[in-house]
Amino acid sequence: PNLIYRCFFLILRDSGLRPGEALALDWANCSEQFKCFAIVQKFEQCTNRVLPGTKTGVTRAVPITDRTAAFLNQLKKEQGKEAGLIFSADGRKPFSENNMNDRLRDAMDRAGVPRFVNGAGRTSYSFRHAFVTNALSSSLDPDEVALLAGHSREVQKGYNHPTNNHLFKRIKH
Repeated sequence: PNLIYRCFFLILRDSGLRPGEALALDWANCSEQFKCFAIVQKFEQCTNRVLPGTKTGVTRAVPITDRTAAFLNQLKKEQGKEAGLIFSADGRKPFSENNMNDRLRDAMDRAGVPRFVNGAGRTSYSFRHAFVTNALSSSLDPDEVALLAGHSREVQKGYNHPTNNHLFKRIKH
């Protein structure tokens, strides 16, 4: 029901960002021309601060879809600002990851989506695993997926959770 939450979850879906990286997104790091974000900072929930750099120290660019870009343009007009944190009431202090997970649970309940899959609860971090699994099931090279996700190929093995549908798509190609 709220555009800011819709944009947050679409960005996580499109990019595989860590929730703390998404919460630290600033309008100044958004390229409307290239439909991507420069990931240059992170929100650290334990200290409640936005810090420079990323978890791995690697600055990267992540693309978003045309649909997400359209919703972001709406949000930008609604917020009326060119700089400042996107997922924030005041542009300086981001919403908490717990708040975003509460909004995700509310949305899943309204949509009839189960909160648990194979005993594991879904959170905003679940989008990261889904992104990596889907990207590895596509035509992207594992090195490209690792670059987009901001980690090594070795680490990404733990993020890949292929289903029979993913395997079937790969067999067909």
